[in-house]
Amino acid sequence: MLTVLIIYMIIILGIGIWAGRFNKSMTDFLLAGRRLGLLLATFTLVATYFGGGYFIGLSSYAYDHGWVALWQAIGGGVGLILVGFIAFKMRELQFYTVPDYLVHRYGGKTIRVLSAGLSLIALVGILGAQVLATRAVLAMVGVQSDLGLVLAALLFVIYTVIGGLWAVTLTDFVQVSIAAIGAIIAAVVALSKTGGYQSLVGAVTAQGVGEGFFTLSGGDFSLVMWLALPMMMYTLIGQDVYQRLFAAKDAKTTRSAGILSGIAIIGICIFTVLIGLAARALFPDLADSSQAATMVVSKFFHPVAAGIILAAILSAIMSTADSILTAGTSHIIKDFY
Repeated sequence: MLTVLIIYMIIILGIGIWAGRFNKSMTDFLLAGRRLGLLLATFTLVATYFGGGYFIGLSSYAYDHGWVALWQAIGGGVGLILVGFIAFKMRELQFYTVPDYLVHRYGGKTIRVLSAGLSLIALVGILGAQVLATRAVLAMVGVQSDLGLVLAALLFVIYTVIGGLWAVTLTDFVQVSIAAIGAIIAAVVALSKTGGYQSLVGAVTAQGVGEGFFTLSGGDFSLVMWLALPMMMYTLIGQDVYQRLFAAKDAKTTRSAGILSGIAIIGICIFTVLIGLAARALFPDLADSSQAATMVVSKFFHPVAAGIILAAILSAIMSTADSILTAGTSHIIKDFY
């Protein structure tokens, strides 16, 4: 499995170095020359969200709380759809960052620095979560030392710094494809191991879970709001989201990419939730529910196939990490200097 991950990382690094040849200006580096078509714009938006939080995090939350976990993805998906319409007009104004709009609307340097600073704080927190998720994946292939984590983090940084948003977009296309296929395959295999959905329900119900475990509401409307609203609200202001929409070739592409990516995120995350539910039936005594997805992979797949699926999980994490890095770079270059 470790060999597969190493080969994968080398390929991703190669794509980043190759993409660096296309950077001739700041617009090329930060916004891929504002030339992203619908396919690439949609895939990079999906990749921005389908990271450690939506792969490992959702399966973990589903393991503990059931179908209500899907609301986190629904919140992000609906947010992307709304942002598609909001950014439609902003794309026409040729902005680079969200603070660009705030300055355009309200004026003044203070609002630019303040909004960019707050955004950077949020981005650092999200990036930290991806690093922790990377540690969990590396642990499954026997890499326990901090050196492996440092090397993986360096990979994020190197291909992003060399290639800019061009590199991020191209690697996102590869990574989200692998991650989505990996999630679907892992969910189908795990579900089959339980004997089917009804058998899964029976096995988990026998563990004494609450009545709302297999309902989308979770039996608690406040929990639904707690999961959905923060993701939706962040999406409406997130620099990592708007940067991809500003990189679209025109306003129409911006709107369409937002709508399609929102729908895709919700669809893919149904499978990551299923992974968590199946893991609850198969491994009811996990000490750490964040191991749900990786446990399914390690137990039920051939080592080579498991390596590919773990590469898919790492792909999802890397996709979010590189998005955060380019978003932070945009703030530093455009809003502070």
